[in-house]
Formats: sequence, structure tokens, C-alpha cells
Amino acid sequence: MLIPGVSCEDATPQTHPSLMTSDSSVPISPTNCPLWISKLMNCSPYLTTPLQALILVHMTNGSIAEARSFLTTGKRRPSSVTHFSPPLWLPDDDECLGSPDKKRVDELVLRFGWTEIIERFSFLSDKK
Repeated sequence: MLIPGVSCEDATPQTHPSLMTSDSSVPISPTNCPLWISKLMNCSPYLTTPLQALILVHMTNGSIAEARSFLTTGKRRPSSVTHFSPPLWLPDDDECLGSPDKKRVDELVLRFGWTEIIERFSFLSDKK
């Protein structure tokens, strides 16, 4: 999903390879980042680096719109018809996805719901 007014080209998280580098000689600031990162950083004083914006988008299955909603409302899907807004995905949650422990998987289903779990699997599969 895109932020209104942001082109697909600017909204693709992979558009700026230097964002994922550990090379400290590459200066990263909101002024030389893709537009969608700058827009997210301008939504909240809590995002102070482009990497934080990337992590937040990763926690919402790659949804820039949900990341923006989370920053402005505290919910990923504030206007959901079902009134269910799933929490952000944490690394421990991702680890539980592959767990053979039924109890851990059941806890994920209670927190996220099956639809969200399927979306997460799809998102993580596309990243490989």
C-alpha cells in the first residue's frame, strides 16, 4: 500500500541500496532517502533515522500505509471494519511462525489471526 501522493518508484523499500549498507562513509539522512522514508520520518518524532523507518515497515509486512497509520494513530489499521488492528511483528513472533510447538503457534493465531499470519508468511517468503 502506498502513501497518497507517493509514486510507486518512491514507495519501493529497495530503491536506495545504501540504506542497507554498514559502510559508514555513506551519509544517510532524510534528505537523501527515498521520499516514502522522509514522509514516514516526518509523521513522528520517534523515528530519528531511516533505518528505524525501514524496520517499522518490515514490522507491518512491508506496508508503508500501515506504518504511517501506526505512527499517527497507534494502530496499523485504525479504520478496520472488524475493529481488529494486528500488533506489529517482532523478531520473536517471526521465530514462532516456524515453531513445531502448537501452543506457541496458537498464541500467534490469537494475537494476529490467520489472515495476518498468512500475509506474514508471504511477506517473509518474498524477502528470501
